[in-house]
Amino acid sequence: MNDTSPSNSTLSPTVMDISFGNFQAALLFNGLLAIGLLLGFLIARARFPATYASRVFAVPQALQPHSLGFGVFSAISKVLVSDKELLDKCGVDAFAAIFHVRTMAVLFASIGLPAALVLIPINVTGGNGLQGINLLTLGNVADEKKLWAHFLFALYAITLTLYAIFRIINESVRLRVSYRTDSLFSNKVMMVRDVPPEWRNEAEIAEIFNRACENCVEEVIIPRVIPFTQGLVSKEHLAARNKLEASVSVFFSKISRLSHQGTAADSESDSAVDKPNEIITDEAVLKLRPKHRSPVITGKKVDSITEYAKAMRDAQRELSLLHSVSDSERMSTVFVVFREPFQAHLMSRSIVYNTPWVMGQKFPSVAADDVIWANANTTYFHREWRFLSTKLITFGMIIFWGAIVAATLTFTDLANLGKSIPAFQTFLNNNPQFSKLIGGVLPPVVVAVLISLVPPILRLLSVFGGSPLRTYTEQEVFSQFFSFQLINVFAVNVIGSSILASFNAIKDNPSSILDILAKSIPQSANFFIQYLLVQGLLAPSLEIVQAARLITGPIILYLFGKSPRSVLKSRQPPSFSYAESVATHGLTVTIGLVFCILSPMVLVFVVLYFSLYTMVYTYQMQYVYLAVKSTGGGKFLYTAANHMYVGLFIMEFMILAIFLLSKNLTISGLMVLIVAVTIWSFSQAQQFQSIIDTIPVSSVAGKTTQYSGGILLSDKMTRWVKYLVPSRPEEEDASLVQSGAEVLTAANTPVSGSAPDIVLAAAAESSVHVDIEHIGADKTPEKHAAKKVSASAMYTDPSMGNLDLKVWIPQCGVGNVYREIVNEIVAGTDTISESQIVSVGAGVDDKGNVGISNGKYAEMSAL
Repeated sequence: MNDTSPSNSTLSPTVMDISFGNFQAALLFNGLLAIGLLLGFLIARARFPATYASRVFAVPQALQPHSLGFGVFSAISKVLVSDKELLDKCGVDAFAAIFHVRTMAVLFASIGLPAALVLIPINVTGGNGLQGINLLTLGNVADEKKLWAHFLFALYAITLTLYAIFRIINESVRLRVSYRTDSLFSNKVMMVRDVPPEWRNEAEIAEIFNRACENCVEEVIIPRVIPFTQGLVSKEHLAARNKLEASVSVFFSKISRLSHQGTAADSESDSAVDKPNEIITDEAVLKLRPKHRSPVITGKKVDSITEYAKAMRDAQRELSLLHSVSDSERMSTVFVVFREPFQAHLMSRSIVYNTPWVMGQKFPSVAADDVIWANANTTYFHREWRFLSTKLITFGMIIFWGAIVAATLTFTDLANLGKSIPAFQTFLNNNPQFSKLIGGVLPPVVVAVLISLVPPILRLLSVFGGSPLRTYTEQEVFSQFFSFQLINVFAVNVIGSSILASFNAIKDNPSSILDILAKSIPQSANFFIQYLLVQGLLAPSLEIVQAARLITGPIILYLFGKSPRSVLKSRQPPSFSYAESVATHGLTVTIGLVFCILSPMVLVFVVLYFSLYTMVYTYQMQYVYLAVKSTGGGKFLYTAANHMYVGLFIMEFMILAIFLLSKNLTISGLMVLIVAVTIWSFSQAQQFQSIIDTIPVSSVAGKTTQYSGGILLSDKMTRWVKYLVPSRPEEEDASLVQSGAEVLTAANTPVSGSAPDIVLAAAAESSVHVDIEHIGADKTPEKHAAKKVSASAMYTDPSMGNLDLKVWIPQCGVGNVYREIVNEIVAGTDTISESQIVSVGAGVDDKGNVGISNGKYAEMSAL
């Protein structure tokens, strides 16, 4: 590492300065843009609650966060609440996401501050003749004695990282065990695939599992295969209902606007109280009824309400006939309801038959809305072939995307373009500011855009490959997307920026290959500094600003908000998808770990990245995001901890390679020992996988211990055990709220083996376990509407169709219009009952705008 790279002499001064100039331009551009976005958010937050407080609309009073008002600084203290409050009000996965980014912010701040004080001064004075940002890298260190400082700092960083990994694993275990042992009904349900035809009856399945665990089965649900024609009729039924609602809503809007009479959306009555109509004549009312052409364009105009009401009645009549047919084939997937969640997990570990394609796949804690019904009746080998084909497609995508990313980086490398195109080099020399801005911003933006296209494709491939559950799909996409980014963002850039970039220098001077690589590998951090500038400053700023929702929300509401259902859909809070988000955070962790020694400058932007995301998630999870109905109960936190080992191993091997290239065998030998310790710690981390996947017996038996396995040197140090092993139950003062809206109350628990009734609470947030009675902030019970449905009705393919499909129309108090419309829809037949016509929380104001109530989200979303 004593010579200046031969490649440096071939570069013009302009091209050599572009690296540092790119950094300055990118920092200025991204910094100013991020500041502008955050200021815009602070200004717009209180003025656009539909965008920036959409979750408040969707949750009951007991789960709502603190009201922020219009103040900026006063709002900060209200957003920064305790972990207990975050967990209680936001749910497990939301809290896990905040915990993850917060832990990473603390970790990299603890590594970055000493690095700035120790390593950067050593690198700057290294004496290897590098320029620009490369001056700050390990490649600029020529004195081998100074490498001892880097080795000791690597030991410090690795120790902190291992500690952070096990802290995350312990928190994941705590959340996961509490989630799995909760009294949520879905925790007692086990999904079993590939049941043989001769075993597809309730008695056979109950006998199999009762044999393994005496009297453990409460109910067996075997859904039936829905014929294709029935699925089509169900879709026609749903489409006719939606069109009927829109037509009636448009009709009521015209009447209210013309008569200047509105009806409050939060009226307590489900049907409007008719008022005398002295403004609009009956003839005028008829002219206001909406019409459309049937068929479209070429057909004659028909009355929309009459036509769609008839279409819905016809579809419901046909669907009723199809429901009466009970000889359809039973699915190969069954759902077994056990008496206790622990029994479901115990039986999921059992082996039913001596071949893997007979009831080999069993999944405990399955919520009804988590099932992917399209894959519920696929055979074992059919799924295997589809799975293989998806892996081949994924491999092709890696090659395809890798080629595109590599080509993009080559094309946007202004130095290479300047060498290849003399005229372009002249342009760079004449316009240095332009070249710095483009070179600093364009490459990471292009890479980020290309990579963002990957998760939806991976999600489709996972479903096509036979994924049984949405949570299973998200876990698969999470791991695959992390691997995808690791190859196409990290590996491509490291290889392209070091080995390939040094190819000509190595060819001209083969004997100096070790010195050249030792200097060029740390220089690969330059791209990642630019990449983290974009991701660290713009990504969290854009996430909290939500520019797309802010702009498109009012437009969508204006164009399509014709019925209460469409208005509710436009106000639906966004869901947090951890597959994309946490996988991207994992890539940032890998970059930070790998380059914390090679190029400590990276740590500044890694700390900034996770600090901003901690603030953004703390706000978004409380006020914006509505977590998905089916969650993993914090399982992704454990996966994220395992992904950290990838960055740790890459860091250790790259540092080992640098020390070997520098011919420092003593430090290299010590690094080998560190790698061995890391491998051992990884094997210990894998021991927690079985705890994550099931329920420990001690949590059911109520047993606890302070035993640390001998990791503590003295029993007097047991107070430190909470930092090393999973939290004990008595330490959990927070009542963990869980996903799903269903709970099994004591009053509904069956004594015999009969099918249990499930109470579907009108929970405002589907990711939070809400009971029938909540204690609000004022300590008064808060009642929510609830209805009982059978477990077999819940675990049924939705394409079967719903004969109790609700027609949700707004209230209208002009004359007797509302009553006439209800009578017209029912039409004196028994096909559609009057109880199916509802107007819960919906009304029309005197300007003809359809509105919905702020306090009945759960009831409305269940319609």
